[in-house]
Amino acid sequence: MTRAKVCRTTKAAAVFGAVAGIAASNLAYAQLAQQNNAVAPASATGASSAAAGAPSPVVDNGQVGDIIVTAQRRSERLQSVPISVSAISGDAAVNKGITGTSALGQVVPSLEITTNGLNVSPFLRGIGSSVGVPNAENSVAIYVDGVYQPAAAGNLFDFNNIERVEVLKGPQSTLFGRNSTGGVIQVITKDPTQTPEIDASVGYANYNTVTANGYVAGGIAKDLAASVAVIYKNRGDGWGTDLPLDEKLPGASDFAIRGKLVFDNRNGTQVHLAGFYSHSVDDMGYLQIVPGAKNVLGQGFPGDYNSTSGFIQSSWRTSYGASLTIDHDFENFHVASITAYQNVASYLNVDTELVILPLVTGELSGNSKMISQEFHISSPSGSRLKWLAGVFLFDYKAAYDPVNVYGLAFGANPQDGITQYGSTLSKSAAVFAQATYPLTDTTDLTLGARYSEDSSVFNGEVYVRNTSIIALPINGVPAYNRFSYGKPTWRISLDHKFTPDILGYASYNRGYKSGNFSLGSNPTQADGLTPLAPYEPERLDAYELGLKSELFDRRLRMNLAAFYYDFGNFQFQKEFGTNVITLNGTTARSYGVEADLQGRVTSRLTLTANASYLHTRIGNFPGAPNTVRDPVTGISANGPADYNAEGNELPFAPPFTGSVGLSYRYPTEIGDFDLNGNAYHNSGSFAEIDNRLRINSYNLVNASLGWTDKTGGLSIRVWGKNLTKAYYYVQLAGRVDGPDGGEPNEPRTYGVTLRVKM
Repeated sequence: MTRAKVCRTTKAAAVFGAVAGIAASNLAYAQLAQQNNAVAPASATGASSAAAGAPSPVVDNGQVGDIIVTAQRRSERLQSVPISVSAISGDAAVNKGITGTSALGQVVPSLEITTNGLNVSPFLRGIGSSVGVPNAENSVAIYVDGVYQPAAAGNLFDFNNIERVEVLKGPQSTLFGRNSTGGVIQVITKDPTQTPEIDASVGYANYNTVTANGYVAGGIAKDLAASVAVIYKNRGDGWGTDLPLDEKLPGASDFAIRGKLVFDNRNGTQVHLAGFYSHSVDDMGYLQIVPGAKNVLGQGFPGDYNSTSGFIQSSWRTSYGASLTIDHDFENFHVASITAYQNVASYLNVDTELVILPLVTGELSGNSKMISQEFHISSPSGSRLKWLAGVFLFDYKAAYDPVNVYGLAFGANPQDGITQYGSTLSKSAAVFAQATYPLTDTTDLTLGARYSEDSSVFNGEVYVRNTSIIALPINGVPAYNRFSYGKPTWRISLDHKFTPDILGYASYNRGYKSGNFSLGSNPTQADGLTPLAPYEPERLDAYELGLKSELFDRRLRMNLAAFYYDFGNFQFQKEFGTNVITLNGTTARSYGVEADLQGRVTSRLTLTANASYLHTRIGNFPGAPNTVRDPVTGISANGPADYNAEGNELPFAPPFTGSVGLSYRYPTEIGDFDLNGNAYHNSGSFAEIDNRLRINSYNLVNASLGWTDKTGGLSIRVWGKNLTKAYYYVQLAGRVDGPDGGEPNEPRTYGVTLRVKM
């Protein structure tokens, strides 16, 4: 498919989507205790109508403001939640150069975000998998406004109208709809109110990049408000050059629209109707041979951001969906219902050999459809026993429709090859509950449990390309297989307030992630007849100690966490040519510590810092997949069959990451100036379990300087990202019978943005 054809698929679509706004105040300990025992249940979208967090308005008392989060499905102060949570407001994220999901790791300890062409894959504390097929769900679940986002291809998006982002670390099985082993990323958007609001911006950046964002909200009838948010981005130039063609690589474009209708009768009932549409095009000419590797023509690393493919690789993705959320407060309990639908289609055209000869070309067309229903009932405001019980139903169909692989490697005609189809229909049903009871005025005990039933049905076949001949299975009958199983998970937590401003906690969580069938592989096992076997569920036992504190008259917030993980049957992916196969490992152990700090040096200056240390080791794993590179030809191939990965590090688990940031505001007669910056260090990590390919250490610096007029309605911001021009890979793959390939990060970018708010 050509890029022109892809671009013509872009279309406008009406939408609705978002979440919450709140105000918090600095309270005395007695007031806080009362608030924590009488806080309103969070709406199903992730925040209550009364309070839904962001930092409280900055006051000139020199103290850090409260942050209200919904990590336990009710609105609470961040410092009162016995879970390791990192939260950042939408404006703070943008000011630090965090404009989308792919950059969140730069401000959240122990979070790594990798991209694999169309897909985004989060890793938290070393827990995650490089998702590259339509049906593979992330180990770190992503939610937008309380709706689970299963498709990795739909989770690479920029931010607009974001209230805040919350990152919950460790298994989250007893409060959220879908199981997750590594954690949860909650993206929470603004809720429209009756007050009219307009927020629009336009910008220009290097690489001939034009951006435009818009947000319009306000009342449209009694008790009814609406909002619409639009994002447009067009990068006219690519990062590098295709050397065989001697042509600059093309750029990329993004369009997304999200909106929401909110009905609030102010008598205990809220209804949210939300929806979205997005379309993205990205010409992937920057997939390249990594240093030390060579293709069959002897070509090696082509230089930063350059390509040796001889044709423009491309990708696009289109997603849309809707959700209906209903909340109601009864006298003795709160009920919530979330009904959601999502559709994601994607296309990827890739040269696996990274050579001008048409040896192997892959065209991957993927699609997925999700329907989910969550219902929960929870304790009312003021209840001494805080509890929630819920049901989650999930129906997820994903397919390759189809995968075409062709080239001279299959015959004399470059169009010779295979056409592969595969689909899975996955269903899940779960019941879950959690309760927190105050043993004393300062000590709480939390117990949670969940039981999940998961099943999946697989169908697949491989045809000789451009014929009706079934090549696999060899009996000419499409492959079929299925599985089902049930698993319990749980949570135990004890927290204690040592002082009004110091909370300690200890927790034990069992996490679980469903298995499935590997859509990226052949539909049969090695005999060519037996249907593909499923990969098994992964299991994580997580132990954590944490300390949350506000010191020096609440001028410094310091949160610490230490953890130990016992990881079993972990899932990982391995590339074999155009096949991406999901496999199970054996066991792994990891432990680490994290620190997250925020300090108000003055009423104008705020400093932030975070750091994490992570130690991971894979257990006994004989026969682990591995690749080796021929030192002469530079071509990689399968390694020894008796290879054991024992003692290796988990992928994308850097031993050390850390960042420091500042926000400084300087008022003048002509308006307020502000300076924001963030510096991030990553010590490097391995890309695969054989620990052969390594992402080297790197440093990133983002900064912005802004001016806002006295009314707060007009602002101009000059910004820069990756000012150090760091060059590293966001994805690496050891290829079989080909050159090792990698996808580099974005280079240094800079620009100016004009913003108007009314």
